[in-house]
Amino acid sequence: MTPKGGPGETRTVFLNADQNLEVAVIPGAYFYKYEACGRMNRAFTQVSDGGDSLTLKKCAGTALSKIVIDNQTGRPMIVTLTGLGGLFGYCVPPGGITIAIPAGAYTFTSNACLSERGMLKASARLPQPLIWTWTFDEVTLAS
Repeated sequence: MTPKGGPGETRTVFLNADQNLEVAVIPGAYFYKYEACGRMNRAFTQVSDGGDSLTLKKCAGTALSKIVIDNQTGRPMIVTLTGLGGLFGYCVPPGGITIAIPAGAYTFTSNACLSERGMLKASARLPQPLIWTWTFDEVTLAS
């Protein structure tokens, strides 16, 4: 979010589907943008003295793929997915998380052991959930 009417502090956050985040900002007018469902959305909002809520709408008409990111590294890691469905960033705790992303091909980067890059496919047609497993040795795919 950026204060309307000029440069100021900009806050960037990553949210997963069905996740809530509370951010404290000074009351006033703000410009915000977010990428969801493969599209960039932009708008203005007014934050009152008592605080306000901003709800991002669920993707409509987009085939979503349910993915389990199985983190077997024993430590938290960051996974970033980039594709036609959008840009998604996840902080994945040991054990993993379940996400829902628009179906399609994604390049990934992760810091599970060292910096890794590759290509993964999120298909809504395969049995759900798809399981992507990270270990210290390699990334494996199972369905």
